[in-house]
Amino acid sequence: GEKAKVKVEAGYFFGAPLPNATVNWTVKSADYYFILPEELASKLAGSWFSFAEEGVFCYWGCTGGSEIVSQGTAKTDANGVATVDLPLQIGDKKMSQIYTLEATVSDANNQSVANRVSFPVHRGSLYLGLRGQDYIVTTDQTAKFDVLSVGTDGKI
Repeated sequence: GEKAKVKVEAGYFFGAPLPNATVNWTVKSADYYFILPEELASKLAGSWFSFAEEGVFCYWGCTGGSEIVSQGTAKTDANGVATVDLPLQIGDKKMSQIYTLEATVSDANNQSVANRVSFPVHRGSLYLGLRGQDYIVTTDQTAKFDVLSVGTDGKI
């Protein structure tokens, strides 16, 4: 039920704001594959914990489709700013999503420029990770795993 307010700022190359410009925007959603970033100050950061069914194979990015979540138009105000209100409801998706807002701004001469921004929409406040302690386990051995819970910021 939360919403994000995303500001789209439009201006001329020389710095003046672009007032009363048309903003066409689209929000797309795709599966978000959480990892522990290596830049965290933790001995576990960058290690091979799996936080999704696809596991560490999505470390380099999994392919998958995206779908349009929302789209619309807006006008910039006198300061060249338009605000887009986005509902952050991911419904029955089995995993967190990454939203990408693409906005195209057109001036009175119908010249356009576009940009995009992406951000994660988390299913919950924690991620549970799993890492096997052994590379191979035979049928007569006990499989051992490390389990880790981290916040959405990746901090343990």
